[in-house]
Amino acid sequence: MSGTSAQYFLQLFVRSERIYQDMTLALEMEEFKSGWAIREWVDVDIGMEFRGFIYRRKFCALCQYDYLVKVKDLQDSKKRQDIKSRIKNFYADSVAPALHREGSPFQSYVADFAIDTTGKCWIIELNPYQESTDGAMFSWATEKTILSTEPLDFRCQSTPQNATVALSKKWRNLLKSTLKRINIEI
Repeated sequence: MSGTSAQYFLQLFVRSERIYQDMTLALEMEEFKSGWAIREWVDVDIGMEFRGFIYRRKFCALCQYDYLVKVKDLQDSKKRQDIKSRIKNFYADSVAPALHREGSPFQSYVADFAIDTTGKCWIIELNPYQESTDGAMFSWATEKTILSTEPLDFRCQSTPQNATVALSKKWRNLLKSTLKRINIEI
């Protein structure tokens, strides 16, 4: 997110549904640590954001961050391989050396990566390696082996998804029954 004043960010912070959810989860934990990082704004196409899964300091899985959409550049196998290589090299050359120093608490985590309009790789944020962190195109329940072993598995969406896949089954059924009553199919 981009802004120009501390007041603006504090207002976003106290109004954010995501922050509210994170803080509610934090209250249920014995120990919770969080932090903010402020940096210069960099333009990133949302199609060039990726979620990576690092388990015991091994980069095991990577997928597009916005997994409900089909991103044109990710359909080309050469571009896909280039993106995978860029992010993997960025992780090995910059991220791992910074986070995996002696005594570092960073063993397993979920990292959100981006490639900006100039081709430079960035870390957007780090998240806990736990089921409360969205698995994106991976399932915490059924793909634990993929999320915890090498080689790096890279996934991207080849078929656009209806946004209802992001809803719980209860909400999906409610939406379907409501739309059916007004003669709209999804």
